Amino acid sequence: MDVAAAQLKLWREHPAQMVRDLFDAEPDTWQEEVLEAFPHQQKLAMKASKGPGKLQPKSMIVETPCGPRRWGDITVGDFLFGEDGAPTRVTAVFDNGDMPLYEVFFDDGTSTYAGSDHLWKVRGAAERVRKCAVPYDRSTRNEEVWSVLTTSQIIGRGVRNHNGRWAGRQFEIPRHGPVRFPKIIQPLDAYVLGVWLGDGTAASGQYTSIDLDIAAEIRRRGYEVGPLIDAKTGTIYGLAGELRRLGLLGLNSHERFVPKTYRYASIEQRSDILAGLMDTDGTIDADGSMEFAVTSRRLLLDLMWLVRSLGGVAVERQIKKGW
Repeated sequence: MDVAAAQLKLWREHPAQMVRDLFDAEPDTWQEEVLEAFPHQQKLAMKASKGPGKLQPKSMIVETPCGPRRWGDITVGDFLFGEDGAPTRVTAVFDNGDMPLYEVFFDDGTSTYAGSDHLWKVRGAAERVRKCAVPYDRSTRNEEVWSVLTTSQIIGRGVRNHNGRWAGRQFEIPRHGPVRFPKIIQPLDAYVLGVWLGDGTAASGQYTSIDLDIAAEIRRRGYEVGPLIDAKTGTIYGLAGELRRLGLLGLNSHERFVPKTYRYASIEQRSDILAGLMDTDGTIDADGSMEFAVTSRRLLLDLMWLVRSLGGVAVERQIKKGW
């Protein structure tokens, strides 16, 4: 084995030594522990550790593969979601005591908390401008220019990009993949429930729609659909009993919600209930964006949660009365 190959083998087996050799830096105890663990377990999550800057308040509720958990209750061996949405085991927990936090807001109306050393993968406006200034090249059109900055560095560079009278956000973060909850047994098909939540009759298994494609899809999923009444109301047989057990039967449009068993479900099951909702009360614009009109705020929040859990972006808009 030549010298170069031997050096690469050493670095692969001991990444901490690679940091020393290439960057002339000495990892602290915690950093060396993480680096040395990486070749053997490449999916790691560290909670509240000073090294990767995952400082967050203990009282914050986070989504995990086992449902919502309090951040301060996460222990070694628990699972969180990785960047790709897959479950990732927590291998270390560090308590940093009382430290200042920032509340970080995003353009979809969501927010989170982070410490000054929290690491963010970002793409800035200046980098996008430089990228657009070069001649168009099909071979590199999907290339993304990203960097990693701390919260303090982002604040120092300016959160807003001022362009005359307009001030736009200076940085963007990458979208995550859909989070992966396990598939579970559900009393009703998820698509069928989505249709009823969108256009169902409160006291029965009937739904109001003239879309024959919806009826065909319900039949394809193993349900019997009665003939349309008054050319617009159909009945899904055997639905009322299951709706009652789910606590949904009798709820009017402004009272409806997505049961927990349909939110913390597999990607396919969450996609199905979202499709049922959108097929009834959703629309799609020419630019590909979609809208969902609803009177139940609880159902609205559930739908936005579903979209975000699948890696999408959901923004709430209120329609003024009389418009």
